[in-house]
Amino acid sequence: MKINNFKKILEEDEQKFLGARQDSCRKSIWGALGVYKFVGQLMDVYVPKAVDVLISATNANSSKAAPSDGPEQNAGPGGPSSPGNGRI
Repeated sequence: MKINNFKKILEEDEQKFLGARQDSCRKSIWGALGVYKFVGQLMDVYVPKAVDVLISATNANSSKAAPSDGPEQNAGPGGPSSPGNGRI
């Protein structure tokens, strides 16, 4: 039995549609995976640095609580590093 030309055109169109649909689906999936990879790389770079900053901030506060024995402790507002004392 001979295939009708219209059926042949219909089958060709179905093959083209399925191929185009699969390509667009693949592109969207790879695009989403690219975004996830980018976000993962950002987290890999910046999260450890943010943790280091938080740790150093907490250590800085604990070290300020203990007074130092240096000369700056009694310097006061008119001390040697005061901008209005006239020294250069």
